[in-house]
Amino acid sequence: MMEILHRCEGVLAGGSDELGLIVSLPGSGCYDGEKNPAGQRARHLKTWLDLSEALGCDVVSAESLDESELLLRLVPLPAREEPWEASEKERYGPKTKYGRISKPEDPNWLFHFRQALAQCRLKKGQRVVVLGVARGDEVEVMEQIHPDLELEFIGIDHNVEALEDARRRFAGQRFTWLEHDISTVPEALSPCDLLVALATLQCSGFDGKAVFREWFQKALHPRAGVILGFPNQHYRGGVAMHGATMKNEAHPDMSLVLKDAVYYRKYLQTHQKRVTLRGKGTLFLTGSALGSP
Repeated sequence: MMEILHRCEGVLAGGSDELGLIVSLPGSGCYDGEKNPAGQRARHLKTWLDLSEALGCDVVSAESLDESELLLRLVPLPAREEPWEASEKERYGPKTKYGRISKPEDPNWLFHFRQALAQCRLKKGQRVVVLGVARGDEVEVMEQIHPDLELEFIGIDHNVEALEDARRRFAGQRFTWLEHDISTVPEALSPCDLLVALATLQCSGFDGKAVFREWFQKALHPRAGVILGFPNQHYRGGVAMHGATMKNEAHPDMSLVLKDAVYYRKYLQTHQKRVTLRGKGTLFLTGSALGSP
């Protein structure tokens, strides 16, 4: 693999706008590097997709040459992540870069969010508050998973256009959409059974840890669940790439993500929650009442 990586990097460094790889696939149950039935050293397709991402490329086509070989076409992605809109408040509207991203289209996001919800064991008619709800992707998934529970949702965001989009998608008495700064808990908010905050508490405009403590202490039932999402990916040319980027760093660095996850994990455990951390492009930290599966 070292030789393959080196040669691919050389082709791309030479300015090529496309890279072709003829790859051999292993048989069922083989490990990468073992020889397939044709006697060729083979690797799984996922390994070649990982190589493409490491090279900063996207696999645009795969052509079968025979039963064990594929021709993969890779094209380089932009060298840097697309810039975000200028201010925090402008970043999350429906016409922004963030607004174009559909979270439920990411199978890893969908799978691990579904697991997080299962851990929280929601019951019929319970109240869910979503911080930084934007257009309501999280609400859409919860409605699909639990159509019979008739959950009550309180979605909170500071972007008016995003909230209008959410209102169009979800209408009815079970849905409440509030334009509000999440740094404070709205007055007269009834205690909720689940708090969801995905890629919200990491915003630079406030102290996310202090905001979380405020909501945890003032807005939740003692046995309420918590699902927090930590972004662990960035986008280049519309393609999700592993690792969250940092200012003044050439490559993604997970140190701040892990530092945050450790803080919230300890906080929730101190308050008698069963805590798990799962996910890939988004890391889902789930805190549920003790005794949950």
